[in-house]
Amino acid sequence: MMLGLYFARRYLVAFVRVFLIVAALMFLADLLENVSRLGSVENATKRAFQLAGLNVSSLISQALPIIIMLASISFSVSMARSNEFVVSRAVGMSALKSLLLTAILAVSLGICSILFFEPFANEMLEKRNTLRNANKTQTVAVNDTGFWLRQKSQKGNMIVQAAAANDNGKILRDVTLLDFDQTGLAVDRYFATVAFLNNEELVLTDVKHWDVQSGNPENTAQTPAIKRFPTTITPAQILDGFPAPETIAIWALPKFAKQIEDAGFSSLKYRMQFQMSLARPLLFLAMFVIGTVFTLKNARMGNLGLAMLYALSFGFSLYFLQNFAKTLGEAGQVAVIMAAWFPALAACLMALAMFLHLEDG
Repeated sequence: MMLGLYFARRYLVAFVRVFLIVAALMFLADLLENVSRLGSVENATKRAFQLAGLNVSSLISQALPIIIMLASISFSVSMARSNEFVVSRAVGMSALKSLLLTAILAVSLGICSILFFEPFANEMLEKRNTLRNANKTQTVAVNDTGFWLRQKSQKGNMIVQAAAANDNGKILRDVTLLDFDQTGLAVDRYFATVAFLNNEELVLTDVKHWDVQSGNPENTAQTPAIKRFPTTITPAQILDGFPAPETIAIWALPKFAKQIEDAGFSSLKYRMQFQMSLARPLLFLAMFVIGTVFTLKNARMGNLGLAMLYALSFGFSLYFLQNFAKTLGEAGQVAVIMAAWFPALAACLMALAMFLHLEDG
């Protein structure tokens, strides 16, 4: 038990060290990118520091599986070089048994990242997006009252409000359209039970039209069957009006996915984000085993460089495979559960089998 706690403490030290190094590198890289992008903007350096500080937690959250693997490599290499694993085996304790508490620590880090670090990173990312888009005019907004769309019109500006949508934003329900002139005064008001976004056109059906500037708009109201307006707004832009899955806390994702489905949009991205978050502890365990399986025995055999190369190749391959599976899951090509859990589960079982083979086979 004491030996297991000693190994876990050494691994935690390695994790903190790698975490701080990666965080510093990511902050510096994002800072340089922001300075280059902002260019001649007033107070560019100050704003670049703010954006980099708010974004670094999100970048680290994405890179945590790699940090777990690098910490595992650093930990196991230092243990093998000092022959501490050899001593543990000499007293009759296998490497697998002596690393059990360290593996539990890796899983615990995954749980902590879900409960504490990801919500913090999501909040910082939301603040960063707000700061970055502070001077941009929002074309599409989504709130409890429905969808709000804004664009240029022949008379000035047009605002469209829809209570709901279907077919991933191609069909809008209970649509109210307000047309404003160049001075900002309302000129026309339209209401339609159904509207279609198709081929750069907003097509209103069963329309009622009011001339707002007339003395009594209701008396002069017209009811054309169809009314067409040119538009640059697409269904994808409406979906982009929703918060990104990465900015929503894990416990709010199921409810938000249900709201997305009720609004007529695909909730695959949100359900995929939820399952990927739940699978994080298993992914961390897989990365930990990968980081140790190649280096423990090979380090004693003098093939340390080659062992580290194998571990890095395997770990990065799993990381990219997980991201590829996420893309397939969001596109609906693979079931969400399979895309989130199977790569980490398969890698964990494969690495564990290699661990048993190399240590006891």
